[in-house]
Amino acid sequence: MVDTIEIAGKDYPVRFTLGALAKFEKQTKINALALSDPSKLGSDAACYLIYCGLQAGAKAAGDAFEMKAGELADILTLADVVRAFDILSAEIIGEKKA
Repeated sequence: MVDTIEIAGKDYPVRFTLGALAKFEKQTKINALALSDPSKLGSDAACYLIYCGLQAGAKAAGDAFEMKAGELADILTLADVVRAFDILSAEIIGEKKA
């Protein structure tokens, strides 16, 4: 199942696959499976985590995510980060929120 996240008024599929998390970990040296609180990440790392999830979500939907990480950073809000962490947390503990 692929969740969606609304960013700047547009819905994007987001999926935190192991590949997406590994890409995040390789770039940031932060254990993604230990994340439980978005305030424990800096803004660059939070943006990159969402970026990796959006790339994986697009791939699962059969699309390509064309936006660059810097472009994404310019439109992400703190509410977007919280929503992404809700999705990540649900996937880590195996629960989907309605």
